[in-house]
Amino acid sequence: MNCERPRREIRWPIVRVQAGHESTIELLSGEWLRLATHYAGRTLLCTESESCELCSLCPSRFYWYLPCVYLPGRTPAICEFSASTSSMLEQNAQMLHGSIGAGLKVRLARKAAKKPVYVEVVGYQKTTPNLSFQEWASALMAVYGLPVLRPEESIAEYGVRVESFILQRAELAANKMKLACAGGIKRR
Repeated sequence: MNCERPRREIRWPIVRVQAGHESTIELLSGEWLRLATHYAGRTLLCTESESCELCSLCPSRFYWYLPCVYLPGRTPAICEFSASTSSMLEQNAQMLHGSIGAGLKVRLARKAAKKPVYVEVVGYQKTTPNLSFQEWASALMAVYGLPVLRPEESIAEYGVRVESFILQRAELAANKMKLACAGGIKRR
């Protein structure tokens, strides 16, 4: 499989709330997936190991992901949360419904670009089926140009399988950053 060109039908959009906007989503699962990333001209995954060359050049950021559907159109998507927003969602869901799970309806809003996303649990739909982890995690990995998870493969096993590919991308990006920095220094 060509990891740079994943199959189009498994790619889902990422929900990111822009400043001054709000969206309502319905969760399809309660299983979080946390990923570490680096931004080096584009977002790249980080293995969180000492082998990652980008870790010495730029900070890593952590994002939490959950599958959802946009309401009212019910378009499947993956919601990306920061640490503070994911914590707020988890606290609200536990207080109102006992836990995060499929069917939880959530309103997301952002007042300004530098403000975190506000999360409000607005309801619960009991008939929403729980989406399998392999299905939605594969859709998320396709966004990063990685192959799908194999049936019954855990995320830890998957991480081992794709680690060399992620490290190779990080090395290429790190070399590009180093060349850009070296080119910007004028010698006398």
